Amino acid sequence: MGFNQIAGHEDVIGLLRLAMNRQRLAHGYIFEGVPGCGKRLVARELAKALLCETGLDEGCGHCQSCLKFETQNHPDYLEVEPDGKSVKVEQIEALQSFVMVKPYSGARKVIVVDEAQTMTPSAQNRLLKMIEEPPSYATLIFVTAQADALLPTILSRCQIVSFSRLKPEVIESWLIQTHGVETGIARIASNFADGSISRALMLATSEVFTQTRQDALDIIGALLRRDPLDGLLKLQKYGSDKVLATSLIELMIIWYRDLSALWVDPNSMKIFSQDKRSELVDLLGRTQKSPWLDCLEILEQTARALDGNANTSLAMHAMALKIQEVMHDNSRRGPV
Repeated sequence: MGFNQIAGHEDVIGLLRLAMNRQRLAHGYIFEGVPGCGKRLVARELAKALLCETGLDEGCGHCQSCLKFETQNHPDYLEVEPDGKSVKVEQIEALQSFVMVKPYSGARKVIVVDEAQTMTPSAQNRLLKMIEEPPSYATLIFVTAQADALLPTILSRCQIVSFSRLKPEVIESWLIQTHGVETGIARIASNFADGSISRALMLATSEVFTQTRQDALDIIGALLRRDPLDGLLKLQKYGSDKVLATSLIELMIIWYRDLSALWVDPNSMKIFSQDKRSELVDLLGRTQKSPWLDCLEILEQTARALDGNANTSLAMHAMALKIQEVMHDNSRRGPV
């Protein structure tokens, strides 16, 4: 893998490449961004490039240094991850011992500290002298979702690089092209991921997420068909899990927005669920008016209630009855 294969973050990668070409790299970096947005991947690619024998702004992938890096066997690279819930002082002491020995095979040593916000206070304090007086050959990269959890001295001595949330369309394209995810699932997962590519992949490959999405559509269909029993039966498994119930509501909101868009323009290409277009069109054939906005308001009210202290089972039951009432006021029985 190289920089060109990383989804998004072209601006950050461009600046890092420019710094390498001009030989103006900082000794310390803080890569900050939401979990799973790709900042650790960029940190690793930067490390590979810095250790590459070609001296270019990207690892060549063929020299001995790159081959050792790819097999996680490079003597001048160290990656530190939390031991349990935190990065401990003993790990930082081992890091210091690693740094104080001059490079074995090249001109640099690179250290990546992942989830740096989990460093204990004693671990951070242990780092201060090295941060203030780093060896000329060492580059430290702290990867974190919370830069403000680091000590002010660390923040002041390192260059902060901010990683933006990835756009849904970037994540969607990556899921389809890299992992062969079906278009409809990729679009929904990318919009649920909050800019995190790893969360998007987790959702896209999750059977629970896929089933919840289908359940959301089935419940809407049952309520529109005047079959509340079927809808309530499907809702039962969500009544004891607030997180899962909230996901169901969010997916129902997406379905209703798609229905609303198709109601206005049956040929709309802006719907999230292109893979379910025929099922959505069939549901539209069962109504004479547009209850979608009222249904969306009910769903949003329920989401707010669950965010508070509402009983999940009762809130979901009441939601279904309200939606059914709205849909019955506006629907007619279509062909079966």
